[in-house]
Parts: sequence; structure tokens; C-alpha cells
Amino acid sequence: RRDDVTETLNHLRTAGRRLQPLAALEIQRLMFCSRIDGFGRVAQFPTADFEPGQRILLYAGLRNFRSELTPEGTFRTEFAADIEFRRAEDDESIETIRLPQILDECDEERTDYYQSFELTAPALEGDYVVRITLRDMQGNQTATSELELSIH
Repeated sequence: RRDDVTETLNHLRTAGRRLQPLAALEIQRLMFCSRIDGFGRVAQFPTADFEPGQRILLYAGLRNFRSELTPEGTFRTEFAADIEFRRAEDDESIETIRLPQILDECDEERTDYYQSFELTAPALEGDYVVRITLRDMQGNQTATSELELSIH
């Protein structure tokens, strides 16, 4: 019985890895953090209230991306990101940060991934939205997510 379950589980995992890049790219988890120690190991910031110019860590968990096997036998994943600060009241963009290439190579094929970003809060007080757009460069997909924040 245990061998049958193991074999079934291996088939399901293989199917999941093959279907993953065909599904929509998702930003599964987006949050402000005071500390990021690794995948899923974060200290979430207790509020979305920040001081002008304060350092902000942003954590984004991703799934449904494509990884490609390299000639060296590793799996390569490639993303690009745009992070935009917008005023909440009029949706006007005040700053855009473009990261054209985020590379990851791993000995095993990833089924999930995280990326962290260090940002600086806007200098002027007010309510804002931080919008992140991540592009899977190999899977040719894009996902967008937003968080609200206040500067006091």
C-alpha cells in the first residue's frame, strides 16, 4: 500500500511540474516585511504605516512559472519586475523601479519561488499603493499585485 501511494504521489508531482508553466503566473503572497530569512520565513511588518524615506522590504511569493534545464544540468528561471509607487487618491505614478533581469539557477526544478525587494518609502506624507508587476521571461507571462501603504 505504501509503495502504491508513493508511486501515485510521484506521478502527481510530475504532472504538477508539467502543468505549472501552463497555468497563469501568480503572485501568491505579497507583504511588507521587517525581515526576510528565506522562502516563507519572514517577519511581516505589523502595519502598512511607514515614515517618509523609511526602508521597506517587500516579499513576493510566485508560482506557475517556467524553469528551463540548462546544458550544465541546472534549472534556470528568469524574471523581470516593475515596482511602482502610486498616489492612492488619484492613481498617479510617482516612481517606477525597473529590474530587467532576475536570474535563478537551482539543481532541482522549482515549483515555487520568492523574490525580495528593498525599497524606500516615498518622502511625502500621504496614502500610496505599491504595485508590483512580475514577468516570467521564459514562460512569457505577467502577474500584478498591489499593497496599500500610508506615510506619516
